[in-house]
Amino acid sequence: MNAFTRTAESFASALAGHPVRGGYEALRQIVDLYDNDDAIAREYAEEAFNAGRAAYWSSATHHNAVACELLNAANRVGSLEDAIRAIVPPFKRDRMQVYLDALVPLNEAAERELSVAYAKYTATWRDEPELAMRRVRKAVA
Repeated sequence: MNAFTRTAESFASALAGHPVRGGYEALRQIVDLYDNDDAIAREYAEEAFNAGRAAYWSSATHHNAVACELLNAANRVGSLEDAIRAIVPPFKRDRMQVYLDALVPLNEAAERELSVAYAKYTATWRDEPELAMRRVRKAVA
């Protein structure tokens, strides 16, 4: 078993709260739910999760470039706020709800960050349990 496979299994196991053996299936189910597997985004999400940082998946596809870049930046820089400042220019922030609606928080740290981002950048409020449900069902904007 190579290091990448072990990392993916550990990541998925932690997401699902299951032993490592069944964890990969949980990750596959999240990817299948949104039908948008992306090896690079998956790698960044695994790294963030394994490092104990906020980690995200996305409901967006490559057709929504800003949402996809925001996903990758949030997982790489370790802060959704820093990722927003780096990726979303001020003139595009009127669409911030669309970008935030695409994010799927993979852990409690991401749920907290995403909830704060909704309060700061949109006229809506999303609580953490509601955001956590995006892992098991598609978000409806």
